[in-house]
Amino acid sequence: TARGYSVTIKGFLKNGMVDAVLKRILQMKDAGLHVPPFAVAQFLRIACDAGRLMEVFGTVEAKLQLPPEAVALLMEDACRRGDIEFAKRVLKISREAKQPLPSGAYDPLLKLCTMHSDLFALELFKEMQEAGVRISEGLCVGLLARCAETQFLRFAEEVVKFTQAR
Repeated sequence: TARGYSVTIKGFLKNGMVDAVLKRILQMKDAGLHVPPFAVAQFLRIACDAGRLMEVFGTVEAKLQLPPEAVALLMEDACRRGDIEFAKRVLKISREAKQPLPSGAYDPLLKLCTMHSDLFALELFKEMQEAGVRISEGLCVGLLARCAETQFLRFAEEVVKFTQAR
């Protein structure tokens, strides 16, 4: 039953059992049952904590839908690791699923783009504004500091324009 799977998955999650959780989630999906989004997000969290995210992500990508909270978590992890390619992969998956990017995913993705002087930062910053995502002064200061480190002047100018227009 769905309840039986959910209880088992919760127990495995509490004990950080990456392989057991993945196996049970896939069994649940294969049985035609709805996999709770929280279970997918928590599974990815314990996989990150165990340093096994990249090992299991291909399976998750192929078989499960990423809930918004998982997208935000994956963006934070990609930012910590400085992995812009992975972040763009997650963004592509989210967009193909026609999901709006969760507000918690914008900050780490924008920081990552800035660290890599990626012009996508300009598009993303505009998208944040249009989506009504709160852009804090602290974020702007952090972005400007990263722009200074990487000499990403084009984006720094956009951030300055935004802060002056406030």
